[in-house]
Amino acid sequence: MAKLLQLASARLGRIYLPSRSLTSSEVSTALRPFYFLVHPDLFGLFPEEQAVNEHSMKSLKNYLDVLLEEKRKPESAKVTFFLKRGEARNKSRSGLSRVSYQLTDPQVRKTVIAILKGANLPTSYVDSIADKPEDRVRVTKFDGDAFDFQFHEVRTRSANDARNPLDVFLHRNVERARANFEKIEPLRLRLERMQDLMIYDFHLKDIIWGGDLKPYNCRNSLTSFRSICESDPAMAAIVRDKTVVFGNFSGLSLQGEIVLYSGEVAHNWLQKLKEIPDEEQILKHIPRVEKALSQALLDVKVVRKKFQAITSVDDYRQRLRRLLTSINDYRTSKRFPGHWPESLEHLEICLENSSSPLMLTATGQMILPCNIAISRLVEFMSENMDQAQQRLDQAGKLAQKEVDIIEACALELGLVKLEKDIGITSQNMIESCTRLMQYSAHIRHLTHGNHILVDRYYSVESDGTIVIPYNWKFHDE
Repeated sequence: MAKLLQLASARLGRIYLPSRSLTSSEVSTALRPFYFLVHPDLFGLFPEEQAVNEHSMKSLKNYLDVLLEEKRKPESAKVTFFLKRGEARNKSRSGLSRVSYQLTDPQVRKTVIAILKGANLPTSYVDSIADKPEDRVRVTKFDGDAFDFQFHEVRTRSANDARNPLDVFLHRNVERARANFEKIEPLRLRLERMQDLMIYDFHLKDIIWGGDLKPYNCRNSLTSFRSICESDPAMAAIVRDKTVVFGNFSGLSLQGEIVLYSGEVAHNWLQKLKEIPDEEQILKHIPRVEKALSQALLDVKVVRKKFQAITSVDDYRQRLRRLLTSINDYRTSKRFPGHWPESLEHLEICLENSSSPLMLTATGQMILPCNIAISRLVEFMSENMDQAQQRLDQAGKLAQKEVDIIEACALELGLVKLEKDIGITSQNMIESCTRLMQYSAHIRHLTHGNHILVDRYYSVESDGTIVIPYNWKFHDE
């Protein structure tokens, strides 16, 4: 019946909204982006600020509970919050800001809006909820016939089909996503506290999640890792002052982080941790071999992929030596092409295993298998040299722009988090975020308080994450 009413109203160019004031659930959804900036569990590394936020959270909750449940005006209260924006692992107080509120308004709606505005968060979700019966009809830009045709066409597709219009997908799935998110929200916040405690107790530099792990997997990984460090002081000494990454392999990364694969049992982690000191010694010699390879190939930059999945650091050293030997053998009888510049220092290569394809990445790096024939390498570099330079230049310009627009888009849409899959390029992400912001007035009430992942398909994950394709379309496109 609800769907029929929605379709009927769409033909009239209108959508009927609930004729009621804010409920407890709606208040929770509206304030979720705020909570993820001020919740005490996010301030484990800042005890003083954590205590202030904990006291203020209780005062705010009591104020709202009186308004919602007792239907009377509470006593006025002044609350102060410290806000933690950007990366959750930011350990500097310079990244914190402060905001104060005087809670005096007898209306829930005005109180919630004041809190959101004070933190520079959008209020579109609250604005979209009708407060009076006569306000229940809201005119939209939906064209009746077009929407009806679109709905008929979408019914025949898979729910995850990237051709589905974004607004139609959100209308259908946002409540399920919010319900899933609400179920897992306490665990997400508990994970933040667990991470901060781990960093503090074992003097870690940081904890990073390098894979697509769900909150339950994260909790289990942290619990197992804590157990290892607490039961064996030698392991605690090994991880001290290190960054620990829960990723897709176990060992030492080329950046010097300790990487642990969440799919392995704790016993395997223990064995890998014991090997870390030896691998660190090998890692110290890697730059020297990289430099020798760079000089052999006219000063080309040898770069390392972040969290490069290698069997061991020694395996990477062997790859470098294998290619270096092949280049030196080639140069004993041949020369590099005369049209090459004297220096290739403006280009970047990344060395992979022998099964890797020879390719030029979207960001300009040349991916080389370590067993490549040097004649083929010379041919490939000659063909792609100019394009590689163009992509590298473009990637440098896009990197900061992408960071800025993701932050701006998340704020504009009232999102708890906005991120992309590793396979989505910076250019695709920038274009997707730009369009999201252009349509924000039409979808903010649907995106508010959610976590969006930009990928190549639609989905609602069990933890409430909404997955959307980077090249999404709107219903009128």
